[in-house]
Amino acid sequence: YNGIWKTYFLLFKGFVSIGVLFLPYACQKAGLIGSFAILLLVPFFVAFGLSRLLQCRITYGVSYSEIAKLSLGKSGEILLNSLLSLSQLGYAITYISFLVENATGVLHPNSAEEKTVSWLVGLCAFVVFFPAVWIRKIHKHVLLFIIADVVLIGALLAYIAPNLYFLTKGVKNTDSLNSIIPLFQLLGTLLFSFEGNGIIIPAHQQMKSKSQFSKTLYFCLISVSILYLLFGVSTAFTSNKEIPGSLTFNVIMDLTCQKGAAFSFTIAFVAVIFPSYLLNMLPLFKVIENNLFPKNKSGDEKYWFKNVCRSIIVLFTTIAAILSYQYMKDVLPYIGLIICSPLIFIIPVIAHMRLFTLTKVQKAFDVFLLMIGICTSVV
Repeated sequence: YNGIWKTYFLLFKGFVSIGVLFLPYACQKAGLIGSFAILLLVPFFVAFGLSRLLQCRITYGVSYSEIAKLSLGKSGEILLNSLLSLSQLGYAITYISFLVENATGVLHPNSAEEKTVSWLVGLCAFVVFFPAVWIRKIHKHVLLFIIADVVLIGALLAYIAPNLYFLTKGVKNTDSLNSIIPLFQLLGTLLFSFEGNGIIIPAHQQMKSKSQFSKTLYFCLISVSILYLLFGVSTAFTSNKEIPGSLTFNVIMDLTCQKGAAFSFTIAFVAVIFPSYLLNMLPLFKVIENNLFPKNKSGDEKYWFKNVCRSIIVLFTTIAAILSYQYMKDVLPYIGLIICSPLIFIIPVIAHMRLFTLTKVQKAFDVFLLMIGICTSVV
């Protein structure tokens, strides 16, 4: 079992990963005022939504799938498992896309060579990931997550610090919005960036002092929210240059003109892809294996069938990343709005309303959160 700080780092690693690199692009499109409004307000709603899920977990002691089944029936369980699987696949594809996009950008291949480079990078990623996903227990990865968190936080703070200084010299790229679409794109990107919704219940299950989990989760969400705000705003509005997408090596070079900084920052994120991939694939594996493999069967045959199944999923995410890496900046907000929003707002709130006796104030606030989830998913 994990202590408070190990749980904090596990949650932090679950929430923060490659998705944060798309925030400056989305912030620049949404404008300074819109970025501040969304990056300040939405994390509070995310915290309230996830608190509903946590309350259900603490009271009933079951998984997210079983919470959905208790509150919405079998159809709710199927919906939850489908959305959770799609979200985890989206995260996994984004990780490998980042590797492919950086490799093709650094090597500058022509159109014919670009396909070869992308497939070679994808093959390397598959060779690394497919045996690693056979590891079963989350607590076996905790030390790796802590190291990854230190690297990630260090890279982000080192990048944020000079940007905040330049921000005091004047804000740039503050063109007024011509439509509301960029605001929803930023909202979707932000919801996608809170990647840890599928890891909350497993992390709670692995924590030694479960009474401290709520405080640990909220402290983690506050830390992540501050980091997202500083990174998104300081990067988006300290340069007159347009950010074309995620912060790859070439984009950082164009923004900062510092090869060493660009290289260090990129390497840091490449390094954290491995633990991020493992952590975010675990909920997907659990959903698929619980449905494909009966619990009353055991033995080596079942164990190796699960390993083959996991390897096939890794192969799928690798191929999907190779084919779609050029379009991730456009696809990612829709994943956040259509898939992540119901997981954060709609399903936890409905479960909370159906499984608990609420006061009028509590019910009104749940309805408010539910409407936020519905609006973001539909619009």
